[in-house]
Amino acid sequence: MKIDRDAVSVKNRLQEAMQLRWSKLKQQLEVRFAPALQGCLSVELTKYSKPTRSENGEFFVLLDNKKIFSASEYAAYRDSAGQYYRQPEDFDAHGITTEFRAYDDLHQSLSWSIDEFASKPNPLLRGLAAADSRFGRRRLAEVRIDEENPFVVEIVNARLAKATGPAVLPGR
Repeated sequence: MKIDRDAVSVKNRLQEAMQLRWSKLKQQLEVRFAPALQGCLSVELTKYSKPTRSENGEFFVLLDNKKIFSASEYAAYRDSAGQYYRQPEDFDAHGITTEFRAYDDLHQSLSWSIDEFASKPNPLLRGLAAADSRFGRRRLAEVRIDEENPFVVEIVNARLAKATGPAVLPGR
């Protein structure tokens, strides 16, 4: 089996560049979080130096040190029920992504308006939009919890609970 060393080299250089910029992107994302979530919510990215098939790296979101979202290249092709998805257009519909796509989407999100951020089909982006300080309390109250992805629901509930104590919204 012939290995395309140029392709491997390009991927390695891309991963290294991504790692160098991750700390800055993380800082820029987390400074936008609502005051109620500052210090409680964090975005993380790992990269393994000698990855196995199931450990290429991982992007994850922590809320009170509990992992509430995870994305990796290997896991992106399976959902929690074990269903395999091969087409990236299926990913948004099922709330799955890769760590590379998450990084790219989050980097782009820095230039989006809050309306554009919150209207994306990817649940990761909608959830982090709900964590954004520009996403107001009225808009939080309008989130349709019964129709939303569990990650987005977790962010909305956490933000409401931490801002004012336990809150009960219609549909909860």
